[in-house]
Amino acid sequence: KRIVKALFIIVTVDVCGWIVTPGMFRFFKSPGFNAKQMFAWGFFSKIFINIALSIKIFIYYGTSSEYRSAINTFILRRKLNATTR
Repeated sequence: KRIVKALFIIVTVDVCGWIVTPGMFRFFKSPGFNAKQMFAWGFFSKIFINIALSIKIFIYYGTSSEYRSAINTFILRRKLNATTR
């Protein structure tokens, strides 16, 4: 049940990220925006895809004890490796 919840959240975030970005591009191609504004808003609108791609680890961490354990082990190993160097 938890994995279904995690997958539902991930798919929802992914789909929203990939729908919002092209939608913003189409909106900003309408007349009234100069080249600098188009560049700035185009740059800003890509943030939604980046959020959709990067939020997965937080969703896994919050919804699955197995992923939480694996992520904590990975972080602990990195901390131990950093202190021994």
